[in-house]
Amino acid sequence: MKRDFAVALIAIVLLTISACSGRSIDQEHKNYLKGFGWTIHFYESEETMELSLYPETVDSYHASNIYFLDDHIDSEVKVSNYTLEQLDDGGEPIRVTIYEKNNEILGAIGVLPSWTPGLFNIKDKEQLMVEGLIE
Repeated sequence: MKRDFAVALIAIVLLTISACSGRSIDQEHKNYLKGFGWTIHFYESEETMELSLYPETVDSYHASNIYFLDDHIDSEVKVSNYTLEQLDDGGEPIRVTIYEKNNEILGAIGVLPSWTPGLFNIKDKEQLMVEGLIE
């Protein structure tokens, strides 16, 4: 009886985990990030939204060398979030958000959890390594 309960509980947990992940990694996204030296660890989420950014947010993006969204403000975009295999200097997994419009990748923004402001252009991996911000 206890064994049957344990097996059923394990099955429920596994089904819940697979249902939550529910989607595999988009191959185009995988190849896009790989082209800049990044490796996706797992898929987090995806949503379609209107890209509304405050001027302060745009300024923050520009300070982090992120300009690809400038021509798409107030447009509908698809946003896909991933956790990468790479870690920041605090040992935390780096996250990345890929922006698409009309099935075309516009670019991606990375987030270093242990760093402030934490945002970076994914094309700047070498610079982040030189500065010691990623392992």
